[in-house]
Amino acid sequence: DGYTVDSTTQITVGVPEDSDSPTRITVWTSDHGYAVSAKYFYVQLPPDIDHLSSSYAKANGAVQIFAGDGNFFGTTQVSFGSLKAAKFTVSADGSTITTAVPAKASAGTVDVRVTNSLSDISAVTDADQLTIVVTPKVTGFTPGAGGSGTTVTVTGSGFTGASLVKFGTVAGSNLNVTSDTSLTIQVPDGLTPGKKYKITVTNAAGTGTSIATFTAQSTGARHHTKKKS
Repeated sequence: DGYTVDSTTQITVGVPEDSDSPTRITVWTSDHGYAVSAKYFYVQLPPDIDHLSSSYAKANGAVQIFAGDGNFFGTTQVSFGSLKAAKFTVSADGSTITTAVPAKASAGTVDVRVTNSLSDISAVTDADQLTIVVTPKVTGFTPGAGGSGTTVTVTGSGFTGASLVKFGTVAGSNLNVTSDTSLTIQVPDGLTPGKKYKITVTNAAGTGTSIATFTAQSTGARHHTKKKS
């Protein structure tokens, strides 16, 4: 690749294809002397999102974006759907962006996109999709009593992205989120028969707790009817 000596203090040179990044710039002289730049030079590639740190996050929740074949050098904007991130940082090697979901983001699935100073924008793919969640609310469950292994249907709102359901302090098993307003969970071992337990649902935004209580029974006991909270 060519270069031009503009003056005793300046050289203009094109960036070679397949240049390593980051790299230092070395200038050689005709008498075989050379000088190496104190700072690193970064080759800017189009941004390409390989994956996100999580598929779910809340408004103001932290998110990391990981690069694929490109890099994030020269990033000027990170957007969540139509909303721009208030701030972001790019790792020293250009492989990761750390940012947060905008405070005004509403619940739903959005594409996360990265724009750089060359106006390159990351493509829309399944890898950049983030579902913004809200704190769950538990309004009811059925049956209202049962033994270990009993399947309980919990109703409410904000169940998208739910990762944990507890009876008191004991986690249930075989969690299945059927919609944003309904999920099923199996009663765990370790509950005390006759004791009452509140049901909690947790996702990336927080935890919702039932007002009504679930009554633990011995395994095989007859189930009671629905409870509302």
